[in-house]
Amino acid sequence: MVIRAVAITSCYNSLAVLPEIPAANRQSFYGSFTRDICDKYLTLFADFKYTRSFFDAALAATPFNGDAFKRPNGAEFSPRTISVPLQNPFNPFTVADATLIYNGVPVPVTTGVAYRGINDQRVRPDKTTFHDVLFDTGLRGEMGEFGDYFKSWNWELGFRYSRNDEELLFGGAVSSSGLREALLDTNPATAFNPFLGFFGRNSKAAISRVYVTLHQSGEFELPLGYFTINGDLFNLPAGPVSFAAGLEYRGERWKNNPPSQSTTFDTISFFNTEASRVNRDVWATYQEVRIPVTSPLWNFPGAYSLEFDIAEREEWVQSKHLCGSAHRAPAICPGATLAI
Repeated sequence: MVIRAVAITSCYNSLAVLPEIPAANRQSFYGSFTRDICDKYLTLFADFKYTRSFFDAALAATPFNGDAFKRPNGAEFSPRTISVPLQNPFNPFTVADATLIYNGVPVPVTTGVAYRGINDQRVRPDKTTFHDVLFDTGLRGEMGEFGDYFKSWNWELGFRYSRNDEELLFGGAVSSSGLREALLDTNPATAFNPFLGFFGRNSKAAISRVYVTLHQSGEFELPLGYFTINGDLFNLPAGPVSFAAGLEYRGERWKNNPPSQSTTFDTISFFNTEASRVNRDVWATYQEVRIPVTSPLWNFPGAYSLEFDIAEREEWVQSKHLCGSAHRAPAICPGATLAI
């Protein structure tokens, strides 16, 4: 009987019910503003962009790759399959092949039962929405007003903020606690039947107890401030020696909010994980010098335009991790500071 159950689920053609290309759509809005305050010596600029992206994907019907009943050490009682109590009204077996302890009570069960909800949930909806926001503003200018030496010098002071929010709705997931109670149920109207084969379907009451929709969200934001300056230092026969230098700060903020069922380890065929958050503050300096050796005007054989670049960047990073848990209050992991 168990072998036939495995064969039935193995022959299921999931491609017949899945979309060849998942539906998707995207909307974007963009705006830009530039204003010369003092000719080209001082310019105000700003940009804004918002994008919403939606993906409507689907996965094959839920495989029950995990047992709702656990051993005292937390391991599955029937690995990669499920255990069905003999008291389940749909269990055709009258002799148990194992006995588990549930709430201190011995429960005779049939182990090694494979099941896939091909008629309960034909597909598992996987709907993902992204919200992307980008905003930057600042001042830039030329420095020629300070003299001919500075006529090639430019500077820019700016701030940029970007944020990405993700929302995931995953349907057809299996609630471990719901499945456990439905398998223990002795009422045929509400009990879960894992011996249906290809053509059967569980009752609405059983489906509503076992299958759940998971809501997961995450976000990443990046505020960034910078100042940069560049220009020519002096001339060589092949051209000007130019430079660029700058300062930068960026704050990287990442947060993951898994479904409540996932943080309490109450899902089957879906990953169980904890909530987490990471904050990083990064300060950086950078500089570069470009030295021309040959000029295109010379038509020098084998070195039409030869330049040397000398560049250096240094960063200081401070990181903090906030690690949540289903069984304890969030703990702040020690931050670290390092120079690169």
